[in-house]
Amino acid sequence: MKKVVVAQKDQRLLKKGSFVSIPTQKPQLVMVQRLNVQHVEMQQKKGKGKASNEIVTELRAMRLARESELEVMKKRIDLDKEMQQQRIDLDKEREQKTDERELVKMQLLHLNTLLQKEHLSLEEENMKHFLMSKFYGN
Repeated sequence: MKKVVVAQKDQRLLKKGSFVSIPTQKPQLVMVQRLNVQHVEMQQKKGKGKASNEIVTELRAMRLARESELEVMKKRIDLDKEMQQQRIDLDKEREQKTDERELVKMQLLHLNTLLQKEHLSLEEENMKHFLMSKFYGN
């Protein structure tokens, strides 16, 4: 009781009455009985459509909630990355400032030693003038 329908291309050839050669592709077979069973099942489920619509709306709401949670998590991750980058930048600035302070300290110590000496070479004299102009102006 299974009925088989031949593909449309083959039906056109048969209607014309011409000789039919074997096609390179297998014809598509559709089982009519199976289609009828599916149609009956769909008709039976129509009455239950209201409950499935509620389920669909609940699932949609759950999906939207999950998407919003993911969006919030992504924003948190972005903020954490931004804060971490700011901390790194601040640490670099602090390190640079401490290095500059250490350099100034060393230059002041060197200037003090040059000022305490009585006899300076030409290079030491030039360094003394440079450091004095740097810290105290002309």
